[in-house]
Amino acid sequence: MKSIKVKDYIIWGTIAALVILVILVLIIPGKEKSFEIKDRCGPIMNLISHTIADEPRCQTQCKAKCKTLDLEFSRIEFEKKEAGCHTCICFCKEDLFG
Repeated sequence: MKSIKVKDYIIWGTIAALVILVILVLIIPGKEKSFEIKDRCGPIMNLISHTIADEPRCQTQCKAKCKTLDLEFSRIEFEKKEAGCHTCICFCKEDLFG
């Protein structure tokens, strides 16, 4: 009967270790890298033309930048400016095991 209990402890120990490993993989974030994506802007017929005109366009550019660097998109910081070019900062994460 003792051998059955030892097997049970081994099975439950293995299951617990796997659960802890999965939780750690989900909780521990990868390293985050940031990049500024330049907004090229200039006057065109009394209006200012922007290559990154709004937040969705900033996010699209950011996702593309992350993908080309084999990183995972994390978030953006977009600042719309009345005078001058907008600011688009892109954040990408490295893989946990990368």
